[in-house]
Amino acid sequence: MADLTSKQANFVSRSIETVEKVLAAADELSDLKREFIELGLAATINASAFAGDNAHLSLADLANLSDFEGALKTILDAGGRADLLKFRR
Repeated sequence: MADLTSKQANFVSRSIETVEKVLAAADELSDLKREFIELGLAATINASAFAGDNAHLSLADLANLSDFEGALKTILDAGGRADLLKFRR
């Protein structure tokens, strides 16, 4: 029984850690969206920004990320954040 209890406690701990990462990532996405808008990157970002390690992305992908952040914010604002905050230690 102790092994099952340990596995269950581990599951709860992993859940807490994952939720903390999700909340931190949501905050970072909000910061990125704000920066994207404030810097006017939709109109000014240079094609060379999508070279090398970034070559798999485009300006449209950045715009889609901004849209995703908005959808995530809607979910969090509709009660999702309150549900996730229960997991914080």
